[in-house]
Amino acid sequence: SVFRFLMALTSGPRLAMAFAHWQALRHNVGDVAPLVLLVADVARIGAAGGWIYVSSTESMSVHVAAFVAYLLLSLLVGGLLVTLLGRLADAPHTPTSTAVELRRARAAKLRWLFAQLAALAFAFVHYHRHTQCQPGAYSLYSLGEWLFSAANVALDASTAVEFAAVGATLTVGASLVRDKNKDALQMNV
Repeated sequence: SVFRFLMALTSGPRLAMAFAHWQALRHNVGDVAPLVLLVADVARIGAAGGWIYVSSTESMSVHVAAFVAYLLLSLLVGGLLVTLLGRLADAPHTPTSTAVELRRARAAKLRWLFAQLAALAFAFVHYHRHTQCQPGAYSLYSLGEWLFSAANVALDASTAVEFAAVGATLTVGASLVRDKNKDALQMNV
């Protein structure tokens, strides 16, 4: 399916973002929390793959187990990010302008985290109705799944504000640059 293909395309950047968070936070926060964030985020990406690549018609138990793991890990990752961004914004070495931007990024992440909780509650209510075989309940449950996923993508997308606050840039692709002082070409990736 097209969605499975798109999920495969986005897993690489999501893993890169998880490692970028770890790299940026481990130097600035200094305890084990950034490592926990990295492990939870990589597991969350794996659970997303399990939930999407194994549909409910192929294996309902694997699909549900991967989705529950994705839900719980997404909430853990979101909560850790909100906490760590707050700690980074309040650190004495953080410049005031950067702290303001980090607080803005934290507020955006917090809004999307609450949106995830609302979608989770919606999905849970309709999953219970689905198990009681009420007409249309599975469609509403699926809508809850996708609302949660959309909020999760928005939470990840708000990372752009966070990375901009600390001056991080990401260049995708390769370019060839001629050094004026040398006759050789340099490759920047």
